[in-house]
Amino acid sequence: MPKIHYTEFFQNKFNKTLKKYKKSQNRIQEEINSTDSTDGDVIPGLRLGDELRLRKVRIRLPEYKTGKSGSLRFIFLFIQPKDTIVPVTIYKKGTYANEQKAIEEIKKSLKEVLKEIGFQ
Repeated sequence: MPKIHYTEFFQNKFNKTLKKYKKSQNRIQEEINSTDSTDGDVIPGLRLGDELRLRKVRIRLPEYKTGKSGSLRFIFLFIQPKDTIVPVTIYKKGTYANEQKAIEEIKKSLKEVLKEIGFQ
């Protein structure tokens, strides 16, 4: 199981999400802590090379009866040589007007996270 490296950038977003979805705090935390390098889908349009993989995992919120389409999206970077998962962002589906806007925000978050962990 890969280790998880939390950045300050992600932790700030994560804390806001936990406050917003208090009934699901334990579920959200457990889902992130149990994430493996092959979980979720590779994010299309964001190729980072062979050693870095950006993936998206859906986290259901049954306590809020939102269904699959209303679930959270947890975006993480898997750094293969270090066997490390670096959380990038978390957001609720529908937060952004369309998939392209979501990709733009993911890119901005990724840039911040890469800077914080020393990748430029």
